[in-house]
Amino acid sequence: MIKPSIWGRLVPLIMSHSVLIMGGVPSVSHAASINFEVLNKVSAKKTPLKIQVDSSAVIHDLRIVPGECRREKDSFDGEIYSVPVQILLEQESDESVELYSGELVSSPRYPQKPIEHSLYDIMLVGCD
Repeated sequence: MIKPSIWGRLVPLIMSHSVLIMGGVPSVSHAASINFEVLNKVSAKKTPLKIQVDSSAVIHDLRIVPGECRREKDSFDGEIYSVPVQILLEQESDESVELYSGELVSSPRYPQKPIEHSLYDIMLVGCD
């Protein structure tokens, strides 16, 4: 049995060597625009949505505010995209209500988990 104190030194060593074994460090780049797909649950229609970095878009009463999109080239899966997203519910008053704040990831390795709303699902497709 390996003592916990040894694990603390062993795990970073294993992780650093696994990067070398699995094809090297992925390259990271930043994108100018973010591509989403919005599913209208009532009509079952998918609509593409492109948002420029440092801007936002409004769908019905939802404001989508993406952060900076990261694109990583993975030697096994091609490209992995991740972007922090904030979804706000626009109201008649000046104050918005935050519905979601988190990160969306688009990768062939992991299934997409959309942001679910009663009328819409919002999925990250990629970045340009």
